[in-house]
Amino acid sequence: MRPTRAAVTRQAGQALALGLALMALAGMAWLALYGLGQRAGARAQLLRATDAAAYSGAVVQARALNLLAYIHRAQVGHQVALAHLASLAAWARFAQTQAARRTAQNPPVALIGLLFGPRAARGYGAAQDAPAGDLMQAYAAHDELAHRVLQQAADTLARDARATRDATMRAVLRAHYPQGDDGLTLEVLRDDWPGYLRRVTGTGARGLRGWAQRAAGYFDFLQPRDFTREGNWIVSPRCPTRRHELRRRGVTWLDRDGRWGASDTLSFHAVRSNRWIGCYFREYAMGWGLAADSGATRAGPHVLRAPEDFSQQDFWRWVHRHTSWNLLGGRHNPLALSYAASRRLSPGGRGLPAVYEPASSSEAAVGFEIRTQRREEGIVLSARAAGQSHFSLPPGTSVARGRPDVLFLPYWQARRAAADAALPMGARRTVRGPESRP
Repeated sequence: MRPTRAAVTRQAGQALALGLALMALAGMAWLALYGLGQRAGARAQLLRATDAAAYSGAVVQARALNLLAYIHRAQVGHQVALAHLASLAAWARFAQTQAARRTAQNPPVALIGLLFGPRAARGYGAAQDAPAGDLMQAYAAHDELAHRVLQQAADTLARDARATRDATMRAVLRAHYPQGDDGLTLEVLRDDWPGYLRRVTGTGARGLRGWAQRAAGYFDFLQPRDFTREGNWIVSPRCPTRRHELRRRGVTWLDRDGRWGASDTLSFHAVRSNRWIGCYFREYAMGWGLAADSGATRAGPHVLRAPEDFSQQDFWRWVHRHTSWNLLGGRHNPLALSYAASRRLSPGGRGLPAVYEPASSSEAAVGFEIRTQRREEGIVLSARAAGQSHFSLPPGTSVARGRPDVLFLPYWQARRAAADAALPMGARRTVRGPESRP
């Protein structure tokens, strides 16, 4: 029996309630998925921002360490310049005194040519006066730059690198939230930077001395300037194995206080003999120059007051009474060096500047870990990331000796690092959040 038209009409709205219920559930599910997607997007944005901040902090550290290495290398370059200036100053004073001796014919140029050949005579006769005042001014300027500019720059860099890193990480976080960074905080959970750098004196075992001396060793001008020319014939029957000698002596050194010094001397050593001491060398100083505040004993034996001439006393008697010089077996120019010491040039300066090194010699990396939090519609989102600055020589690069001095070589790089799950609570530090802008 077929239903009547009235019965069909009465049953037509029974599915409406079920449809509305299903639509409501679908809407709620869509809203839930939308909210979940929004939170996932917010968390992904926070993760990207945190990773970028950590890497940026590592880059700041690497750049700071590379700049510190460049400062140290610049300091080495200035020390090489100071060594050259001290040597040039000694050489200039040497030229002055040699020109004065040549003018006074003490000894005569002709005698030097007769005994040691025309080349020695030309060198002695060509001596010209050379001022040393400008060299001392240049020395003072280099020393001032090393201490007042480079040294202070290194100290400021070591002191402010951590604050600069944290400020950079905050700036990177802010850049990822142009719409506003309210509720965003950054916390440093672990930080290797505090205590990583140690300041050492320039004259210490790990200081600048070794680098400066090795760098100076590459320059022939700073090497010992020693040369001895002997005469061609027997001078005295009493001393058949001895010949007149023309001794050129020169040396550049770094004293224990980290200041450069240099000396240059030239003397004619004539063979003499008598019945009291037998054979000996009578020294005739031909040129001398000393630029040093200390350490002149490295150039050879000398005294501070030596007679200008020996017309009133015998040279050998004065030597025996006032010095311990070896008049026969010595290889130096003690009289010329004594004249140089009494009229020395004083470069001054404050010595070698301080440098920085890792507090632990085995540490060639410095890292940190951060945690960021952001409040999103009543929910707190959190992310963690770690950054590290590490020393890495380029492929194919080797060092001359053992382990490299990592703060003299600008090969620091930045990288992401795995976050540490277990951290000591004492290592945690909260950085002022991006919402608290200076």
